[in-house]
Amino acid sequence: MRMSLSRLAKRDFQTDIKLQRAIIAKAEGVFIWVYIVARDILKSVRNRDSIPELWKMVQALPRDIEPLYDHIMSQIEHFNLPWSSRIFQIVRARLELGSTPNAKGLTGDGFTSGFTVAKDDSGGCLSIVDIYLSLDEDLDYKTVGTKFQDQLDSKCQEAEFHIAARCACLLEVRNTNGDSSASSRSLVQYLHRTARDFIEEPRRWEEVLSYTRTAAFDPYWYLMRGCSFAFHGFSIGKDRFIDYPPDDQMLDTAIRILILASYANAHTLSHQEQCKILDATSQTLFKHNIDLSNWPESLNHNGIPECLKNPFISVALSLNLSEYVSKKLYRLMFQDGDPTRAKFSATFMLHQIDGSNLIAVDGLPHMSFEMASTLIVRGADVNYKSPFWKTTWQWFLERNIPEEDLLQETKEGLKVNPNLVPLMSLFLKAGANPSVRVSVGGEGGSRTITLLDYFEKYIRRRYPKDAEKLHRDITESM
Repeated sequence: MRMSLSRLAKRDFQTDIKLQRAIIAKAEGVFIWVYIVARDILKSVRNRDSIPELWKMVQALPRDIEPLYDHIMSQIEHFNLPWSSRIFQIVRARLELGSTPNAKGLTGDGFTSGFTVAKDDSGGCLSIVDIYLSLDEDLDYKTVGTKFQDQLDSKCQEAEFHIAARCACLLEVRNTNGDSSASSRSLVQYLHRTARDFIEEPRRWEEVLSYTRTAAFDPYWYLMRGCSFAFHGFSIGKDRFIDYPPDDQMLDTAIRILILASYANAHTLSHQEQCKILDATSQTLFKHNIDLSNWPESLNHNGIPECLKNPFISVALSLNLSEYVSKKLYRLMFQDGDPTRAKFSATFMLHQIDGSNLIAVDGLPHMSFEMASTLIVRGADVNYKSPFWKTTWQWFLERNIPEEDLLQETKEGLKVNPNLVPLMSLFLKAGANPSVRVSVGGEGGSRTITLLDYFEKYIRRRYPKDAEKLHRDITESM
């Protein structure tokens, strides 16, 4: 605060002292209150406001922190509220993406373990480059050319100005490495934990969302789009310098795109653009011969065409990118004129997906209803049985036995699919064998039970609202 008021002290030392004492008394020991007020006073001093105007401003400020945040929110110009809403949503999406236990936890497959927020040490903060690339509506792939990197710092400084003007002081830009102004290394974060709590209070958050509702804004899609611009820029750099950027930086960015796509999949309006980005990402990785050996294995079967035999498709399947997988199968079926292999590919994918060792990112089950529906619509056979193995239908049921009913040593890493009942109905309507025998574990060892026994033991008491309808589906299929 001393630095903030130094100019005032030169003008009127006694008033400076009185004003400081008034601020400290009103703050009642809440440091963040003092910090916010000092910022406002600094702004007023820079604007050459008079001493009476400064006194009036301080006296008008609420004592409590929440009313103070209300006060500073009211200073955002109405026409800037949609932009403010977008950045608050993007910041929240990024923080939640980087702080969920499953996103941070190791999966054991070498893929999403690299996305512990993709090897950054920002604690889930967005870089100011992320903000710029995600929110600049005029940006396109032609703009992200060879001169783009030279202009990046000036674009970041422009973004810093917008954040200050359109988000009051709830968000701030944190410069690193002693930089005096924003650069591509700067991070965007909440001023204080209380600022985030204030914005994300449920009723206030609904108001924040209301400013972008008519535009059907989706923060994950915008983050994915911004990430794709960065990836495109890296590709251009790789074309020019071969060894720069490093392969692991390219991989990290590709993983970000895939993870963000798994969240953005619900945003149907951007599906076409998402698929273009995913195709371009895949092509760029293979163009630069970037090693994907740590990614999930490619679909490996003689019936799978070469266009689907790559790790990128396996990841898309594991992350439930249903629209992307659907378009790949559609292209194979109708544009390439190979419906037999398209149907087998859908069948094999459905058989593989629930047994993938790529543990789903938080909020995404092992098999989504949308992905299963997509594969069944594309011709997947739910009763397919690979040599010396179980059918897809059997594997799905056994994978989703509630954890408390498994042997202790088999519990780790398994989680019941929240869409279990709707998926069971979907499988039955697709012709799943109602006479299936399901292997279950217990104190006495492994044994098999009927589908009706499975229903009574694991479904009825856990899903009472859906149980009767599912029971009818089972009996009608027999």
